[in-house]
Amino acid sequence: MTAPAVRRIAALTRLEWRLELHAQIPTVAAAVCVMWTVALAVVPASVAGRLGTAVLVLDTATFGGFFLPALFLGERTDGALAALLVSPLRFAEYLGVRLAVLTGLSLAAAVPVGLAAARLRPPQPALALLGVGLVAILTLLLAFALVQPHRTLVGYLTTAPMVIAPLLAAPLAHIAGVADHPLLYALPTTGGADLIAAGLTGGALTPAAGAAATGYLLLWIGGAYVLARRRFHRHAVQAPATRPARVDRTRRIQWRGGWVVTFARADMRTARLDLLPTFLTVVPVALAVGIRFGYPWLADLVRDRAGFDLEPYRQLLLTVGVVIHVPLIMGMVGALLTLDDVAERRLQLLRVTPVTLERYLGYRMAFTGLLALASLLVAVPLCGLVPNALPALLPAIVLGAAQAPLIMLTAAAFAGDRTQGVGILKVLSGLLLLLAVAPWWLPSPLRWLGLLTPPGAVTLVQWRPHSAADVVIGCCVGATTALAVAVTLRRRIVRRFTDGA
Repeated sequence: MTAPAVRRIAALTRLEWRLELHAQIPTVAAAVCVMWTVALAVVPASVAGRLGTAVLVLDTATFGGFFLPALFLGERTDGALAALLVSPLRFAEYLGVRLAVLTGLSLAAAVPVGLAAARLRPPQPALALLGVGLVAILTLLLAFALVQPHRTLVGYLTTAPMVIAPLLAAPLAHIAGVADHPLLYALPTTGGADLIAAGLTGGALTPAAGAAATGYLLLWIGGAYVLARRRFHRHAVQAPATRPARVDRTRRIQWRGGWVVTFARADMRTARLDLLPTFLTVVPVALAVGIRFGYPWLADLVRDRAGFDLEPYRQLLLTVGVVIHVPLIMGMVGALLTLDDVAERRLQLLRVTPVTLERYLGYRMAFTGLLALASLLVAVPLCGLVPNALPALLPAIVLGAAQAPLIMLTAAAFAGDRTQGVGILKVLSGLLLLLAVAPWWLPSPLRWLGLLTPPGAVTLVQWRPHSAADVVIGCCVGATTALAVAVTLRRRIVRRFTDGA
């Protein structure tokens, strides 16, 4: 490597680190790391190793895959990418530095998580870190390749799961022991899971099997790099000179037909270019159908293999898997649409148009809330966890749908850009699920404190009430809490974009 190349890489590494510090990516990594470390430290040792393997594969190794697309889209929006294209910087240097920094964050987070899972005595820690690093690099390369045709985070996130999800589902099924078919190893992440499991628990992995898993992952990494390079050259290098940017056509704002119609028309134009309508329709239905047919089989499997009865936890699964999880997804969609608007400076534009920022926020809140409510009315009866109980669950469904606007408002209130927004959504998703689950394990006198948090109110209204009075009290307190949070966040957003804060 020549001296100029070394200087370029060193300068780019410093710039990349400052950029990620500004976006608070290391802070999010630390927060998620602490959350998983504490969780693994308190679970029984008999399940900590297997659970830790799943966490390292599904969350820690894929951590950077949430942020790399946001960083790239930010560079494309603010013109930094155009400057990089005419600089002496080479593609391998540009992408390699970003991969190195994000993979380094995954490896740093994997150390305490792995130690907690292995009870401070991992048999082969280097093997576990090798698996995390290889899976992280593969995930990052695929994320970089998949984001190239898109101009928005919503567009990317409505298409990327079709490629990424199978790579995560295969090792999850393998780790959980629900599927052991050799075809699972056709996906390289299954071998990566074996490397991590052997490193944490000392599981049976021969040197030949370890070498095969490593080599197969490296082969996929090489192919993903070639794909990333070709798509970057096609969509980022050639596209500006060969075709007009689609974003201009989708981002024009024409004030005709009323402000609600205006915003709806803009969203529909964006949706036609992405798979957003398909995503919003398929995800709740697929989730409900998966639970309906997967839960009985999983309950029988756990009962036969571990002697543990899942039947008492039906309500908990309904809360976490449907009543909270579906609004979480819809709230993230609303948040990403809002963050795309922030990146395009559209919220500042509203200050000099007939449409006010308050009306824009009202539209976004109504959009995400009604979307979540409609999805829940389909998913709750379809999932089959509590048959013929839809009327009794309506109060919890309405409170659950109210979580979606709160997620959107939180991201808009505190995120400075799309990258920070992705980090906030990642932390917020874990916090939301934690607050929803907490009332199940809190001592009886403390359970009703859950009403002071919007997710806790959903759980208590769905699970605890023994009388109509309990339902009324829970709904009133939960709705008041959600309204107070929404008003506070809305005021912060208005001040932020009106006063330039």
